[in-house]
Amino acid sequence: FDAARAEIAATSAEALQADADVMASAARVYDRHCSACHGPDAGGQADMFPNLTDDDWQWGGSLAQIEQTLRSGRTAIMPPLASAFTDSNVADVVAYVQALASPQGAGGLPGEASFRMLCTACHGADGSGNELLGAPDLTDDVWLYGSSADSIAESILNGRSGQMPAFNQRLDDTQVRMLAAWLLR
Repeated sequence: FDAARAEIAATSAEALQADADVMASAARVYDRHCSACHGPDAGGQADMFPNLTDDDWQWGGSLAQIEQTLRSGRTAIMPPLASAFTDSNVADVVAYVQALASPQGAGGLPGEASFRMLCTACHGADGSGNELLGAPDLTDDVWLYGSSADSIAESILNGRSGQMPAFNQRLDDTQVRMLAAWLLR
């Protein structure tokens, strides 16, 4: 089967997605290696493991970026910033961050200055995130740890960390390509 597996590993995601047998095999790879964390439907779970069925990819959603994530894993770190805030200004930053995702925007809110000073290096001046750092987009409605004021304050004050394990020792090139194509369908 080496020739057939090599062919699959070299095939475009679009061509693999059109092959029902390959997608069924990819679903089995997902079930065996990914569903424990990301859920049986790939919709994420436990406010810890991201939804893999939407277009929001913290480290980038191209075929190459997803394959890199599968092979090498990812470590996400939001540092705790409690020492930089008082109770009142963390509430202001929380309100600012929540407003970033609203149609009205967040310009001029009291938390803007603190956000610009402490958050823009990773999340960008407009809050749209940075795939190279794994800093999520704060301007959309996708919130891994929740969008409530308490959840955002928890992230700001105590930080967050998450680890996607590397599968380069468990999955070969064929399995990685099939799985990435399956996730992009």
